[in-house]
Amino acid sequence: MSSLVLSETLIRRIEKVAQEKNLTPAELLERMLDAEAQHAPPAVETSTEEAPPGSLAALAQAAIRANIHSGHPVDTSSRVNEIMRTEFADYVRRNMDRDERRDENDSAS
Repeated sequence: MSSLVLSETLIRRIEKVAQEKNLTPAELLERMLDAEAQHAPPAVETSTEEAPPGSLAALAQAAIRANIHSGHPVDTSSRVNEIMRTEFADYVRRNMDRDERRDENDSAS
């Protein structure tokens, strides 16, 4: 048997939840770990099998073989507000302008 050092607060929380679920603390932790394992992302496939041509998997394989990457970590989540205010707004505006030009060309024909 091994030992694990937990804060008193955490131990009380575990005991409380276990009691509410009519489980022992060990059973609760086992179930939580099992549930977490089910939600874990699948392991990266290291198959040497070629993906079907034209598929996203084939594109990923080609990028990996060519060592294509951004060169630095990309954290779009930290910039989400800025992106939504600027880049996304520009994208929507361009598409709206393109649609308006297409409508004008269709009506002129």
